[in-house]
Amino acid sequence: MLYNAVADDEIEAIIQEKKEAVKTKLHIPKQDRVITFTGRLVQEKGILQLLAAFQAVLPKHLHLCIAGEGILENTAQAYAGAQIHLLGRLSFKEVIALLSESDYFILPSDSEGFSTSVLEAGICECYIISSDVGGIREVILDDTYGMILPNNRKEDIARALSALPNLKEEDYRKAIQLTKERIKTHFTWEITYRKIMEIIQNQTS
Repeated sequence: MLYNAVADDEIEAIIQEKKEAVKTKLHIPKQDRVITFTGRLVQEKGILQLLAAFQAVLPKHLHLCIAGEGILENTAQAYAGAQIHLLGRLSFKEVIALLSESDYFILPSDSEGFSTSVLEAGICECYIISSDVGGIREVILDDTYGMILPNNRKEDIARALSALPNLKEEDYRKAIQLTKERIKTHFTWEITYRKIMEIIQNQTS
């Protein structure tokens, strides 16, 4: 089976070339942490549940960054505040710059294919939090890799956000390294190319 993939070398080059600190631009204190969502602002992405959950919990020293556009953009703007940043549509380089300064990535979708957003976040060394949809369990094998939500209800997202301060630093570091290694060894375009060539060779031999 062939999965979606990412160009890990391109992502890492963008991170190296990044000049302006995203936290500085958004006036986020350097010591505070960032949780990011990237994607379309539509109902099936669980964006409204995420915003409502974050606003209800309002975790101390944690900022939520939302990158994307869609039919719920105006509704989402009502949640904007000191800890909730609505960034609109970003270029690929801007998304990678944001992810490279994010500590967590969250994908609370109703349904999903094999998310390239998760792969990009993993290469950028974000701790992944996702609803149990699509191919997420191909990346987050168990709770040593990240956090899988039972569903995307506001209450479950709020519970996950509340749990983040209790995540041990060594477990956090281990998870982001395991996830990055998993992606780099299974879900890059170079690996996908090799698999395609193997399929072609097997069919012609």
